[in-house]
Amino acid sequence: LLMADLLAARAGVIDPIAMRNNYQKPATLHQLDGLRDEVRLRWNQLKVISPAEKGLIPASVIQLAPQQKSIVVVDTANARLYTYKNKNGKLSLIVNNYTTIGEKGTHKRLEGDERTPIGIYHVTRYIEDRDLPPLYGTGAFPIDYPNELDKHYGRTGYGIWLHGTHPESFNRVPLASDGCVAMSNPEFDRLKPLIEPDSKTPVIISDKITWIKPEYLNVTRDYFNALLQQWVSDWESLDSQRYLSHYDKSEFFTSNHSFSSWAKYKTSLNANKSNINVVLSNISLFSYPGERELLVAEFTQNYSSNNFESRAEKRQYWRRNANGKWKIIFEGTQ
Repeated sequence: LLMADLLAARAGVIDPIAMRNNYQKPATLHQLDGLRDEVRLRWNQLKVISPAEKGLIPASVIQLAPQQKSIVVVDTANARLYTYKNKNGKLSLIVNNYTTIGEKGTHKRLEGDERTPIGIYHVTRYIEDRDLPPLYGTGAFPIDYPNELDKHYGRTGYGIWLHGTHPESFNRVPLASDGCVAMSNPEFDRLKPLIEPDSKTPVIISDKITWIKPEYLNVTRDYFNALLQQWVSDWESLDSQRYLSHYDKSEFFTSNHSFSSWAKYKTSLNANKSNINVVLSNISLFSYPGERELLVAEFTQNYSSNNFESRAEKRQYWRRNANGKWKIIFEGTQ
């Protein structure tokens, strides 16, 4: 397509496709427009050194736990998928490839709307190509859309995957899937060994990436780790009011509780405790894309008291309120 356009321009025909509009089927014209969009997006990546290749990282990745070997970040505006390897908390770029998203764009709201969700998700499993229709190429990684936040806001749908392309096509134009993130089969095969199924590999899908030097995140990282430790300290104090002050009274939810029922439940539990000890480990911190000042904290929680012990993989959403204070709006197990 690019070669045809260049030769036509050299011959003095400015827009040969437009001249043939009366003779083309709408679907064909849509495909040609999509191919031109793909050329533009690919060329924009080639003509400059991308922020990722300059050593910058997405500002949404504040901290990655040591046991998480990699993270996938999708830049929907520029049709790029970045995969980083995590070593001792430092990210190194491994994959930077072109990708396709939903035909109607982003911000998925409803089942069947052909949009790609914006948010933070995790790979749940791997499906081999022999168990898939040809459309999905050499394999697929489903992600956990809708997450807790999506469900809370009434977003519906399912079956959002990272996957390959039909073997008869090298790849697809930028807006062509039913909401999945698709890529060419060679690029998917390169991605496969970097992904850990079973909810271990985070997938951040963003419509706008802010790129930042890694060291610029130190202050943010230290602040939120201190905030988590203060939450732990106030919980261990057995002072229910101090503990509950970390939760947003108007916005907090769990799968079973509003703030009022959560407060009653936790106050009742604390009344039967003479001591509490909580240790957090494997802490990951993310800034949630597409939302107003929302942070995601994921961690392993080891809890012990005079009459109970547990270990759980936890997730919290923290939002900064109108007074500038960060409060927990969701808490649950991963």
